[in-house]
Amino acid sequence: MSKILSINQSTQESRKSSKYDDYIAYITTAGLKPDILELLRQRHPLDYEDWQYAMNRSNNYKITPESITEYLKTTRLPPMFHNAVHTDWPKKVWEKAFAAQSLFLCGKPGTGKTHLAASILMETFLQYNPKPYFNESRGQWSTTKLLAPLFVTIPRLLVKFRSTFKDEDLTEADILNEYCQPRLTVFDDMGSEKISDWSLQMLYLIIDYRYTNLLPTILTSNLTLEEIGTTISDRIASRIAGMCEIIAMKGDDRRIKRRP
Repeated sequence: MSKILSINQSTQESRKSSKYDDYIAYITTAGLKPDILELLRQRHPLDYEDWQYAMNRSNNYKITPESITEYLKTTRLPPMFHNAVHTDWPKKVWEKAFAAQSLFLCGKPGTGKTHLAASILMETFLQYNPKPYFNESRGQWSTTKLLAPLFVTIPRLLVKFRSTFKDEDLTEADILNEYCQPRLTVFDDMGSEKISDWSLQMLYLIIDYRYTNLLPTILTSNLTLEEIGTTISDRIASRIAGMCEIIAMKGDDRRIKRRP
């Protein structure tokens, strides 16, 4: 945790409380609906204090070891990758990967595909800063919350689908809904096992949904995109090509290098 906190500590500084003029400027440029904007201007004494409280929460936001632990638990990222950070990568590789809306990381085993995906999950958390927004349903200002990314291996995902045959309380729709949410999701190790036609259809539905709804997605595989099209599904390969920046990971097996 210390490495992660030390990288981030310079980005989390408190600011001065905002004044009423700042509030008017904020709501004017916040892209609010005209009727909401006019309502806020009319109710300014109450809403200004509400907004100022939300702004102070945002400005004084800090990352703690406890919040990191909770975040990592929510993402389901394996403990092996909990210390992955952007400084583990050459600058050009990192900038290309982190700037992409979606990624397809391919390469031989041990070249760092999962590690790079994990670094992106951690940096997503470190760079996030909550901002005030007007909650129309509650009629008050709140602060945004990070919808934590999700990590799953393709073999584990397929096991979950197959478990629906025996579990009456779990359906294919439940799993599809979980992995079609608008959060960054990592699908690790595609192509590592034979996929049945039924499982392939479930996987296609997830990838197609994320493709058509422009949802941020990272996929890793030991196979090239061409090999996925040949051995798994040309429809899935086409969707990946359409939504992802492709980065081919090269080099020797990092796991073997670390062995004594």
